[in-house]
Amino acid sequence: MSGGEPGDVLIMQAAHARLERELAPWRDALLLMDDAGTVTRATGGAAVRDPRPAGAWYGPDVWYSPAAAAFLDCAHNSPSLRWLQAGTAGVDAAVYAPFLRRGIAVTTSHGFAPGMADQVMAGVLDHWQRGPERRRLRAGGKWQPTPFRELAGSRWLIIGFGAVGREVARRAAAFGAQVTGVARTAGTDALAGRIVPLGALHAELPAADVVILSIALNAATRGMADAAFFAAMKPGATLVNVGRGALVDEGALLDGLARGQPGHAVLDVFVQEPLPSGSPFWTHPAVTMTPHDSWASAGATSNNDATFAANLGRFLAGLPLQGVAVPEDAR
Repeated sequence: MSGGEPGDVLIMQAAHARLERELAPWRDALLLMDDAGTVTRATGGAAVRDPRPAGAWYGPDVWYSPAAAAFLDCAHNSPSLRWLQAGTAGVDAAVYAPFLRRGIAVTTSHGFAPGMADQVMAGVLDHWQRGPERRRLRAGGKWQPTPFRELAGSRWLIIGFGAVGREVARRAAAFGAQVTGVARTAGTDALAGRIVPLGALHAELPAADVVILSIALNAATRGMADAAFFAAMKPGATLVNVGRGALVDEGALLDGLARGQPGHAVLDVFVQEPLPSGSPFWTHPAVTMTPHDSWASAGATSNNDATFAANLGRFLAGLPLQGVAVPEDAR
């Protein structure tokens, strides 16, 4: 069988096997690609020699498949493509740029947000609770109480108040923290005391005990955490970056850490990944680091599956899609 139908949506066979029951209402519209790059219909398994999908799901099932290049080629080459569901919260990766340039609706997935927010809280709490010191005392067999700092009453500045930022805000507020969000424009949100525009960022930094970077990487935000940014921070404050490594001028961060602005950095992302073996961040006493794994929560797959299924139903019904990316956030 050659060609495709106007509403066909391309997904990986592995995704369909996992979600066959949930996707059953739309089975007639699904094209399945296996790890060899062969495309078949979900109904009947008939081969499709010239697939021209109108939609495609570019998520982890594609990323880790040997057919990843074939999947992207199929989507790129389809003149019918109108929608690409991304498996990421951001679209700064180069792979998305050609789709956005074509005017394709690229929708993002925020299934990683709850786990990422949990990791933010874990990093801040471990530092404020003096976890490393407590573990050293235990290893040395010393019974010594360790005073720590409470989160209640602390001020959190969350730069990028999207899905991840809002999940962090939800958790921080539950601890009694005061939350200020930073977004493209000022506004209101039930999860924050205030939402200020990006232009007001530097005026907010001196009062913040915790500063979270969860904003999209684009031309306006690349290197935003620079020398002036750190000079404006409250001495002893905690910086957390779960956005992108390139949001931070790493040389300026090291200089800032040397003088206590910030006092500590919780970093999940870096400019170069994997982090080079000679990087000072590996052993820096004022840095908590993780290997860009804040996305790797046990619930991420089911969350992302639900996002795709919901948008699939909307797409095939001709309804507005959720999470449509802003082209300015593309690389």
